[in-house]
Amino acid sequence: MEEERSWTWRDLEALILVLVFTVLVYLLSMHVHTALALSAISHLYIITAAMLYFFAHRNPSVGETYESFFLLFIIEGLTGVALVALVLSGLYGARYVVIYAVQLGLILAACRAWDDLGSLRLRWPRTLSSLVLAVVGGLLFGSFMVSAGEGIMEDHLSAPLWGLLQAIVLAPLTEELLFRGLMYTKVRREFPIIAAYAVSGVFAIVHLKRRLSVPALFGIFAYGLVATMAMDDADSILPPVIMHATANAVIYSGLIGLALA
Repeated sequence: MEEERSWTWRDLEALILVLVFTVLVYLLSMHVHTALALSAISHLYIITAAMLYFFAHRNPSVGETYESFFLLFIIEGLTGVALVALVLSGLYGARYVVIYAVQLGLILAACRAWDDLGSLRLRWPRTLSSLVLAVVGGLLFGSFMVSAGEGIMEDHLSAPLWGLLQAIVLAPLTEELLFRGLMYTKVRREFPIIAAYAVSGVFAIVHLKRRLSVPALFGIFAYGLVATMAMDDADSILPPVIMHATANAVIYSGLIGLALA
């Protein structure tokens, strides 16, 4: 019989430390525009990943949860490195393609290394209702963000075609594979009751650097919960990807409309 896994004070200590550190780094990144500062923040993310790896070895009973967070911070760190390289090379307009390619490659490589490609749920949905929920949820969330005047994608307009590719293809695929696919699946194996709330909370925290309002962050948190429900109903990553792409398409259309007005 498999031994029940449980939290310890060491786990709580580690996660609080990492979450506080994460928020501080994101708050710092909101005011950073230079390649040197981006490089420094990238190193902070990689240090955080190393901290997670250390705590995972201290208490392997929750190792899968730590693995998923470890990958998140490695991805953020290397994304910063890629961004610095693009800034210095003058290819800033193509940054989204390069950054998401790096992230997607890391996700797939990690799943291969952990022999856990099944956690990504790369399969056709088993229910049509999940696809309907995804489209409706995406339309509602995107409309909410536009009506609230949140400029979550304003920087995309500097390179509209690259920005469109990122908004409706690269970001939905990569972020959903990471958060709803890999992170949620791993955390749920150990903490099924809180997994959806924990991963949705991290997903909202990651968007702090977009300078969003508190209601918008709660909206992103709610979006994460609905996307998780759609994925569990379908046993497939496709509904969250469709929901994300639909929401981003609405937000991007709203931004273009405002720019042309």
